[in-house]
Amino acid sequence: MHGSRRIRRVVLHVGFWKCGSTTLQETLRANARGLAECGLIYPDAPALRQRRVIDAFHSDPASLFWNANNGVGDAAVLARNRAAGLKFLNRHMHLARGKVLLLSSEHLIAMPEGDLARLRDHLRARTGDLRVAVYVRHPVAHARSAVQERVKQGVATLADERAGARPYPLRREIEKLVAVFGRKGVVVRALDRATLKEGQIAADFLELAAPGQVPEGLIRDRVANRSLSAEGLALADALARTAPAFENGARNPARGARDWLHGVTGAPVRLDPAWENRIDRLGRDDLAWLKQEWGIELARPARPPPGGIWSPEAIASLAETLNRLSLAAGP
Repeated sequence: MHGSRRIRRVVLHVGFWKCGSTTLQETLRANARGLAECGLIYPDAPALRQRRVIDAFHSDPASLFWNANNGVGDAAVLARNRAAGLKFLNRHMHLARGKVLLLSSEHLIAMPEGDLARLRDHLRARTGDLRVAVYVRHPVAHARSAVQERVKQGVATLADERAGARPYPLRREIEKLVAVFGRKGVVVRALDRATLKEGQIAADFLELAAPGQVPEGLIRDRVANRSLSAEGLALADALARTAPAFENGARNPARGARDWLHGVTGAPVRLDPAWENRIDRLGRDDLAWLKQEWGIELARPARPPPGGIWSPEAIASLAETLNRLSLAAGP
């Protein structure tokens, strides 16, 4: 194939859950035009359209949560979504001829290896330089963030999370990517402001993708999925108990919006010491492997200072009241 029709490089960010993926994607999307001027192409499109790329290569797209939760199982609809995803990807591959194509999704890691291999082969047909980037964080830091997200979404309570506490399977997921893309094709980076370029995930990713191609300071992280306060998490837990996201396998119509939880200020979130110690203990083998195989040492985050929050009774009462108000106000 003629050189000018080839993509100079494709960098595929495979987002591990709660490892900065949304912040990276929102930042890249907001700066898509500026990046294009620097020779980097990133799809400036809503998340749902970008998910169609997953639809296009997944062997069972009906099982994907955005399809399953919305009852999308009709074969004709799934086929149209597959075609739309392939068209979307191919259009951006065309735009990236002679340039660097940036792709990012936190749903890629859930794809079976065979499906990832099909995506790999599709990309490699147009480039001789395909790289995969992942960001990792200490299991305790990850647990604090993941617990907040699941409880905020109403799919689990704090009691559920503590009972099933397990560290994120870093080694398993990285080895899966290496099996598909090869050891030399995978780059692992610590999600640590002390080591990230300019202390930001977007600047770090862009430097990895195209060293020196984006002027320093041109792009700043657009922080997404802000952390809850301890009080906000307590409210989210009460909501998850009084109005969970799902009941009897279906969305709960009695559950209102929850974005207001981020407006509740207070103490930083800290899980029970025994909870965090369990996560740390179970994650040690993966941490040792990361250090030995990838030269990455992840430090356990410090515990926030102790401090009291509202009584459980007051939290439950306020949660129920606010949920009723949210439902009454509508979307």
